[in-house]
Amino acid sequence: MHLLRRVVSGAARALPFVLIGLVPAGASLPRAEEPAADLATQAGMTATFDGYFKVALDLAKPLAVHNLTLKRDSMELTLTDGVIYLAQPIAGQVPGAYFNGSGSIKVSIPNPIDRKLLRDVYPKAAFEEAIAEVVLRFNDGSEKEILAAAKPGAATAAPPSTWGDRLKIDYNSTSLQMDYLENTLNRFAWATFFNADVRVKDGKDWYGFASSGQDRIEDSIYHERPMGTAGKRWYETLSMFHRPGDYDAKGNYDLLPAADNKDAVALRNLEMTVDIPNTKSVIVDAKLTVEALREGVRAVRFRFLNNLGDAWYETGRPVKIERVADASGSPLPYVHGCHELLVLLPRALPKGEKAVIQVKATEDTIIQLTDKSYWIFTDSPWYPQIGYFGGRFTFDWTFRVAKPMVAAVSGDVVREWEEGDRNCGRYKSDVPSTIPAFIFGDLKANNGKYTRAAPATGEVPLRFYTVLGGDFHFKGKPENVLYNISQGLKSYEAAFGLYPYKDLDIAEIAPQVPFAQSPAGILLFPALVAGTSGGGGETDQVIFHELAHQWWGHNVGPVGREDDWISESWAEYSSGLITQAMDKKQFDTMRKHWREKAVETDRYGTIATAYRSNSIDYGQARTNLLYSKGPLVIHMLRTWMGWRSSRSTCRRSRRNTPARISIPTPWRARRARSWGTTCSPSSTSGCATRGSRRCTTRGASPPRPTGRSCSPSRCGRRTRRTRRF
Repeated sequence: MHLLRRVVSGAARALPFVLIGLVPAGASLPRAEEPAADLATQAGMTATFDGYFKVALDLAKPLAVHNLTLKRDSMELTLTDGVIYLAQPIAGQVPGAYFNGSGSIKVSIPNPIDRKLLRDVYPKAAFEEAIAEVVLRFNDGSEKEILAAAKPGAATAAPPSTWGDRLKIDYNSTSLQMDYLENTLNRFAWATFFNADVRVKDGKDWYGFASSGQDRIEDSIYHERPMGTAGKRWYETLSMFHRPGDYDAKGNYDLLPAADNKDAVALRNLEMTVDIPNTKSVIVDAKLTVEALREGVRAVRFRFLNNLGDAWYETGRPVKIERVADASGSPLPYVHGCHELLVLLPRALPKGEKAVIQVKATEDTIIQLTDKSYWIFTDSPWYPQIGYFGGRFTFDWTFRVAKPMVAAVSGDVVREWEEGDRNCGRYKSDVPSTIPAFIFGDLKANNGKYTRAAPATGEVPLRFYTVLGGDFHFKGKPENVLYNISQGLKSYEAAFGLYPYKDLDIAEIAPQVPFAQSPAGILLFPALVAGTSGGGGETDQVIFHELAHQWWGHNVGPVGREDDWISESWAEYSSGLITQAMDKKQFDTMRKHWREKAVETDRYGTIATAYRSNSIDYGQARTNLLYSKGPLVIHMLRTWMGWRSSRSTCRRSRRNTPARISIPTPWRARRARSWGTTCSPSSTSGCATRGSRRCTTRGASPPRPTGRSCSPSRCGRRTRRTRRF
């Protein structure tokens, strides 16, 4: 469940009362280990998906329960006394139940830091509530426990309308119907889910517990809060944590990519044609090579927009699928919903086997940046994606853009040409990358190159795309921007190793956009940032932050939300290193700002919990933890270890674990007791300086460490305040 996105409108669209997969009296259900026979069809998949939030309770069979306790991980749900109704079966399984009576819920948090954070947002030392109603949704066979403990109940008046009300709420706010369908097809015992929405005894609040084996962070507690007067809801995350067995005796959790990866399938290669006939629509025709990471993968699940800017079930700016097929072109059954695409393969794949899935779609996802330029939101799944930020994969794509427009695109240039009324180009990357992107419009390419100094060899072609004409576009000197980027490459290669791609493009985006971005092999900046660079000011910090993402984020990056610091905190600190080389006083100001924001935000979470630290009351927690506390702690480690040791550790981590998260081995033990591990590749830093000056950095020689060393066991995660150093 996407708890951080659950914003629900009270004016839910009307749902027709349709029962899917009902079994006539006396008929036997399919065995639990087998999907229903008709499910493996387009009609069967659609019926199951559409019917999940329309299913009724089996009111003819009330069950009396007394002191029934359901345990999931560290949660205990006790149904002390009352009546429970099972939902009607869907695709041969019971998908949920409703309880009315008296009971309690208790959740034990296995990690001491998460227990401390819970006390800041919840009025009790531990999560425990007396409850009057429970709505359960599951696919783990919980109905067997209920049936084993319950007895037939006496017929009573119709239960409250709670079940129907919660169907509408959850339909608008979760993707459980896709979870249910996927696991009904794949039958992975490790990927089942159990959700309990509970109304407390006084009737004022709803809380929820969710446990999902297919999520990297399996367990969560949330509080449903009203937001405004229109029936909207905000789901405040009280806590998210791993299963108890994943922590050691002291409550420490060590991030390991293999264990944390819950995806059943990985996207290995994207071959795609992107046709842009106008400034509204784009046609994508993709061949996606996927690899099974588990035994017996039958259904492949992608992130893929239904529309842009609206809830998935609304019309908005739609994404319309034209074709889903296998490598030979034979159609494959699929469901497109919840901004996801679930495709049924002809047969189950054994672990390690690859398959090709073809997807063609027409979509109205283009965003106008200026009167002369356009793009698609880089971090939105505008083509089928798998994994965190779309995963990591090689790509080979061809762009065809209506003349006179041209495109600036991620990937190394294979060739560029004209074809009728289209400007065309083919770009590819043999380096596994994440979030490749593009921008197009009336753009002018300004060419340059970065040449490595001896004893290193080779060069990196640079192209800076500026918008032609207009009053608000780039007014500076392109050669100065290219020079400054070259200096950044020089510094980072000295510290972190060679730039991971062959080419680097830089492109101007809208001046009003309050951020910059760094997709693979391309940097996107507002015109003001590019036009006022030079001298080590805040605009330079933005540029060098984004350039650092080509190492921290793309070459080595996070596998999940807890380790976003590997991307954002390292990129921010890297920009600080160049700032220090250019202007030590400016770096001191930068470090002071980091400390102030770290202290201000410390009570709201840790670096590891930054992904869930924002709230209605304080919306800057995530930014401050990743962009201030994270680089501050990295500075402490660098000061403590010394420049040479920290630099060699960084370079070794890139060589040993390319395109994966890497917590350098020498730091693992030192970090374990001192801090947590952990938005998109963007920066919201402001622009304060003027002029487009050239800046030269001492990239080949390390900046001198400043500040005093400090033991991480005293300065990190366990302290309320961040110590000064």
